Amino acid sequence: MALLMYISIVLVAVLAILYQVELNSDPVIASAGVTLMRSREDTFKYAANVPNYHKWTLMISKIDEINKTQISSGKTFNLYSRIPLFGEQTIPTKVVAYKPFHRLDLQTHARLLEMRISMSFTDIRRDLLPYTRLDCTVTARRRSLLYYVSVLQGLRFVMTSQLKGTLLNLKLMLQT
Repeated sequence: MALLMYISIVLVAVLAILYQVELNSDPVIASAGVTLMRSREDTFKYAANVPNYHKWTLMISKIDEINKTQISSGKTFNLYSRIPLFGEQTIPTKVVAYKPFHRLDLQTHARLLEMRISMSFTDIRRDLLPYTRLDCTVTARRRSLLYYVSVLQGLRFVMTSQLKGTLLNLKLMLQT
């Protein structure tokens, strides 16, 4: 019985240490890119139309604009996502970086996962045709080492496949 108590104390101490130790930067959950046969302006306009995300984003079922202003830094949305075992979840989201035709960053404030979704748009010329490279990176806002070793490792696999599927949907929608 004493051995079990010592193991419990050591386990609690290790968990407390892991919770207190923070990473130096926001950990990357998923990163993917896609090359689209569209101009950077067309691609950005489509990707910056957040109210239509549910049409091409796999995890989003519906979107409500909190303020009806044009998209810019500070604009807020509520994203709704159906998560197995949890049901429909509301995810408050804010535009935190907006550079027209170059960059769009969204910050989510979900209960379990605060993340930043960064999209960058780059011109590529092939055979005099306009192409755009869209690179998307999803980073966690929590830096706790405990969060990193427990939650993010499983989430990384799911989010990477979701992100790749989402970019494939975007490519199919823009090139048809």
